[in-house]
Amino acid sequence: MPGVDQIRTLLPFRNFPSTLTTLPHFHALFRTNLSSMVEVIEIDPSKRDDLTPSEADMLHIMNEALTSEVDPVAAPVSLANSLREYLSSQGSECLNIANTNLWYLWMILLEVVLNVPVDHPWHDILTATVDELRREGGTVAASNPKLKWEDLPFLRMYLFDKWAGELPAPILSRHSNIKEDPTELDDCTPEDLEAWKQFNSFASRLLSPDFTPWLILPYWEIAAGLETVVEDAAVFECKVWAATEWLIRCGSIIFRDMSSKEELDSETSLSMKPGPLCADIPPLSVQRWDFWHSRLVELIENESSSNAAAGGVPLPLSRLNQALAVMEKARLDVELEGQNLKDQDSSDSVDS
Repeated sequence: MPGVDQIRTLLPFRNFPSTLTTLPHFHALFRTNLSSMVEVIEIDPSKRDDLTPSEADMLHIMNEALTSEVDPVAAPVSLANSLREYLSSQGSECLNIANTNLWYLWMILLEVVLNVPVDHPWHDILTATVDELRREGGTVAASNPKLKWEDLPFLRMYLFDKWAGELPAPILSRHSNIKEDPTELDDCTPEDLEAWKQFNSFASRLLSPDFTPWLILPYWEIAAGLETVVEDAAVFECKVWAATEWLIRCGSIIFRDMSSKEELDSETSLSMKPGPLCADIPPLSVQRWDFWHSRLVELIENESSSNAAAGGVPLPLSRLNQALAVMEKARLDVELEGQNLKDQDSSDSVDS
């Protein structure tokens, strides 16, 4: 993954701010009950004494929504409406309060996400809540008409700060004091690796064809997982998992970006630099996509023959095959669209 200096050089079309902001430490306490069929996660703010009033209020809103008996399909709408109403009322007369509460919202939400397993119902609810806030749109608070929910203000910056190691670690990783991608550190724990998967899954689920403010992130994660040799088996499994998550969730979006034939300047090319296994391939190109495809095929073949990755940590064949299928469909869709356009042009020429 690029360092902070390289992160600051991204092209404007990727909508990344020129400066990064370091936030105050946000402490979270989450307890799980692994004996139940569905993991019980406690986020009751009444048991906390380290939160600001706004932080406690928003954590309370999330706790009420996530622990209620509301239909999981309706829960994201209900939670989004509650958060929208709270931020609107609290920041209606003061710009600083509106801005600060937005930061608190993303801080709290991301801390919860980092402690919720990817296959837990809460992960879907929290992701859908953010998506609901964006799609419903509207002004965050009357004190600043420029803050629009459809932009998810400050979330992009917060995500990049997390990737760059600019922010304190989630409390789940407090014992190893991780402040960045744990797969890049020597002392990461299994819990750290799981939190990193959860973080990547959350960020990838929020991208859509009409919303791609952090589209640079899958290039970093896929480079780490598919373009780099990794010795540690557990870390390798985590990196491949993150790479396949981005491909499964955003494969179509990524392929359209890579096949756009857009000219990159030197700074952006550096920030998107491929890994050592394909260092000579252009960073934004179909050739790089083809390398990812071939790398997945290689991993599937190796896994099928050995039944386990190096060191005894298996790579899930189902995920590898799912990512491969998404890649092949993404390419086919674009090729079919191109052929349809050619056919339409030919038809128009005949008619004229």
